[in-house]
Parts: sequence; structure tokens; C-alpha cells
Amino acid sequence: SKPLPPVTSISRRCRITMEPTCVCTKKIPQAFLCPISREIMTNPHINSLGQTYDYKSIKKWFEIGKKTDPLTSQKLRYQ
Repeated sequence: SKPLPPVTSISRRCRITMEPTCVCTKKIPQAFLCPISREIMTNPHINSLGQTYDYKSIKKWFEIGKKTDPLTSQKLRYQ
């Protein structure tokens, strides 16, 4: 068997195939992918502007001090 390529970051690997780049996202509707992480949302949350993000990604966004919507850059009323 061929040796696996070196792992630079496991979070950058496809969650489904574990390949360095994800080809399966081409078959997954964009609405299922978090706009921040570009991964399949497992715990989707809708913000006050109606945008949907995976909870872990949007929580991290706020934890680093961001107060705007990642897609629209509009100030959010609730965080």
C-alpha cells in the first residue's frame, strides 16, 4: 500500500473521505456547508440577519471579538 501524504492539519482534511482536499463537497448542496468553515454543518444556527452558520464556527467568530456577520459584514444585534 502507498504511504499517506504528510498531515499538515487534520481539520483541513475532508471529514468524509479524509483526503487532503474534499471532492465530496461538490455533491453536497452549498446550503449544507458553513460559510465560515466550508464544512458540513452539524449544528446549524441562524443569526439575527437570517444567515446560517455551524454553531462551533460562529461561536469561535464571536470569541475572537468579531461583532459582524461573516458574510455581510453587517453589525449583529444579538450574539
